[in-house]
Amino acid sequence: MRLGAILTFDPETEARFESMGGAIASLGIVGEQTKGIPYHITLALWEDSPEARELMSSRSREAARAFAPFTVRFRHIGLFGLRVLFLAPREDAPLMGLRVVFEPDRGDWEPHATLLIDSAECALRALPAVAERFEGLDATAAAIEVCEFFPTRLISRERLGGA
Repeated sequence: MRLGAILTFDPETEARFESMGGAIASLGIVGEQTKGIPYHITLALWEDSPEARELMSSRSREAARAFAPFTVRFRHIGLFGLRVLFLAPREDAPLMGLRVVFEPDRGDWEPHATLLIDSAECALRALPAVAERFEGLDATAAAIEVCEFFPTRLISRERLGGA
């Protein structure tokens, strides 16, 4: 099992992502991306253990108190290989600062919000549907969630700004 700390967004942003996801689904493309969680930016993935759960939960509480909700500016549609279709944010100070709370020593992070993981054929077929609905997106980062993966289960949710 793995643990993930994910940055989630306000309802308006989630609805915009859902619109793009709906456009992909209308093409008959389902994908292999994790289901049952909101669209997000993954801040950290750790192997599950009691110590890791406590540390990730503690860091989530700390980060939620330290960071008020902030704007994440998605400006690009991207592909990892030809299988992962995503939106890429600008690497602004609040986003990068939040990442450092979870993994201060790792520099190999590519912040992104996954829209689809599927075959190259499906990802390339979905790309125009996303591009038609995407003109840049100013998202509001609202919370940090700690999730367990496979099966997916929410462990904790901390609103930014401590609210």
